[in-house]
Amino acid sequence: MLKAWLAWAYGVSRLAGGIGLLALAVSMPAWSAQTVRVGVYENSPKIGLSGTGQPEGFFVDLIEAIAQREQWQIEYVRGDWNEGLQRLAAGEIDLMPDVALTGERQRLYNFHREPALSSWAQVYARRGSGIRALPDLDGRRVAVLQGSIQEAQFQSLAQSFALRVELVPHKDFAQAFAAVKIGSADAVVTNRFFGVKHAASFNLEDTAIVFAPSTLFFAAPRRGNPATLAAIDRHLQAFKQDPSSPYYRSLKRWTIDEIQPAIPSWLLYVGLGFVALMLAAGV
Repeated sequence: MLKAWLAWAYGVSRLAGGIGLLALAVSMPAWSAQTVRVGVYENSPKIGLSGTGQPEGFFVDLIEAIAQREQWQIEYVRGDWNEGLQRLAAGEIDLMPDVALTGERQRLYNFHREPALSSWAQVYARRGSGIRALPDLDGRRVAVLQGSIQEAQFQSLAQSFALRVELVPHKDFAQAFAAVKIGSADAVVTNRFFGVKHAASFNLEDTAIVFAPSTLFFAAPRRGNPATLAAIDRHLQAFKQDPSSPYYRSLKRWTIDEIQPAIPSWLLYVGLGFVALMLAAGV
């Protein structure tokens, strides 16, 4: 009797141990998953919030695809552009999407090597304003995103042409576009993606003022986890080799269908060529 009871107890203990190991194995990914805090601000279609308040856009699709492969848990932290950069510098978030690479930013943040996206800056104005070329901005008020690369580069460009321009900073591009619509600014500087998507809804039109080509990245804190950026590089390189990858599907979804017809390639080259020629001439 005792022998039978011991055999039964041994069997029960083995079964319980097996169930425990199975539960541990099932729950292990959740325990070991890395939480990555990602800043979100309004700059659609690259990144922003949907009508229901959910993060969306090219950079959201991209980091979600990488997170799925790396078993990361993404935690989105909402704010405006400057709040995101401040949180990044303080280590309160792990990644800030859609950051153009500059020398100053390289001193403040870490970047991966493979660019996520390419862009340029363009000036938009109210329909019928007569603003078509750079000299038309002399004496005008120009809305900009506060702390953006477009703000710094446009200010430098205006100074190099000795233009008297009043910069009107705003917390996001939507506010900057609205300022032009209601007449508190005469023109606005934005990136190609936001301009193409939103200009019509604010009754604005593009101009031939195109400048400042840039490459866009996820930025990380100086003391952040280098493995996070290494993983982004690794997956970006793989995605770009596969035309059916999440990278190209998202790119087509958010940008290609809208932007190619709206901004002819000749306009970009003419605008950039004009600026380069004038700068080389010392004007």
